[in-house]
Amino acid sequence: MKDRKTIAFYCDVNIYSGHDIMSAHIANALSARHDVHFLYSHPSFQKSLNGRVAKRRLELNITGSGLVNLLVKSWGDIRTIIGIFRSIKPDIIVVCQGEYHLCLRGLIAGRLSGVRTVMSYIPIGMPYSILRSSWHHIKNLIYRFLVRRFHSFLTISVEQKRLLREYIGVERRVYVLENLTEFPDITITRKKRKRTAYGIISRIQKSKGQYKTIEAAVKVRAYRRDFRFVLFGEGEDVDRLKGAISEKGLDEYYEFRGWVDDRRRIYSDIDVLLLLSDIEGVPLVLLESLFFETPVLVHRLQGNPVYERYLDMDLIFDTVDGLAERMINIERYIALFKKNSKAYKKTVIERHGRKHFEKILFGLFEKI
Repeated sequence: MKDRKTIAFYCDVNIYSGHDIMSAHIANALSARHDVHFLYSHPSFQKSLNGRVAKRRLELNITGSGLVNLLVKSWGDIRTIIGIFRSIKPDIIVVCQGEYHLCLRGLIAGRLSGVRTVMSYIPIGMPYSILRSSWHHIKNLIYRFLVRRFHSFLTISVEQKRLLREYIGVERRVYVLENLTEFPDITITRKKRKRTAYGIISRIQKSKGQYKTIEAAVKVRAYRRDFRFVLFGEGEDVDRLKGAISEKGLDEYYEFRGWVDDRRRIYSDIDVLLLLSDIEGVPLVLLESLFFETPVLVHRLQGNPVYERYLDMDLIFDTVDGLAERMINIERYIALFKKNSKAYKKTVIERHGRKHFEKILFGLFEKI
């Protein structure tokens, strides 16, 4: 292949927070050496980029035609996608959706266009939940067959690489590119509070684990009442979660902030970050919190020992009882974190800095 390539990114679902950030990072970095186009079909994607990405001092600054708003409303529109691919004449198509059963339009259009097509798990969390979901056996076999039609895969960790190999049957062609993290040059100042503030930064939905805090709060308040949960985010479960909190009489322990883009404000207003998901890749908020030396407590991930690469085992819990025990004795766990916070921060900078990220990224696209 020629040294300077034309690369078309394709996305046909809405993307949130860390997902759009990683897509922008990858497209931006590649545009330094290649002609990059970014095709998207969800009408809120432009708003998401302008809202969250721009405020995080990131820009989708790509060459070629820039953002192409491609409204895909049906499978019949694959012909439209193929037409745009043919007009761009890409050497590589990168399909970067969140769930592989929603990205088949990009795969089919790419293969029918005769273009090398890459499946990117970089902007998403673990494929584990998808691959272990309760789909009908026949349907699952069809999806697995189609996904194997990708020429190669990009993923964000060696753990996800193993899962792709194990559950899809992909042996080779799987490449690892860990998340890029860039942080604003700000100082985080935390005031001494009467109540420990536990921050949760994520979409509000069942898979993100916010409901675990309700059972934990019931257990903890029997021992101490100087705590509260501060939730940053929105989602389809906001009202349902608030109702469950009220049923237990816990309203005074919760504060809902919605999406907040000011990182100084977020990390100044919390004492401990909680990561409660059962399934994740390498959460950007984990890397942020370690960079800003904010104490964290994390729920152990199913089939993914990624947290063990960054944290002491005592900061990782398996059950709600484990979370409650750490909250009851939070002073001890905060002290443990602070003892090693400089080492955590150094790991993040070395593993996820721009220099390392671009070196790996450019090398991978030479292979692909």
